[in-house]
Amino acid sequence: MGTYQLFRHNGIDIGGMMGLGDAPISNWLPYFGVDGGVSERIEVIRAAGGNVHHGPVEVPGGAYIAVAQDPQGAWFAVVGASK
Repeated sequence: MGTYQLFRHNGIDIGGMMGLGDAPISNWLPYFGVDGGVSERIEVIRAAGGNVHHGPVEVPGGAYIAVAQDPQGAWFAVVGASK
């Protein structure tokens, strides 16, 4: 999928960017930072009627992500410090 690039401000990672590869979406993907583990949030997403399509996986910089869709079909991702 290409090079993953981190963005920093004052020495703190504040974002990242990479290509979409073969992902079934063709636009920017919003990421929501979560407290606690990403696996916990996956359960919340599923309980609310959403679908998780990828993750949790570790990304460069030591964070974990999961890519999901809400019940209305909107794509988003969650990112947190632990799996």
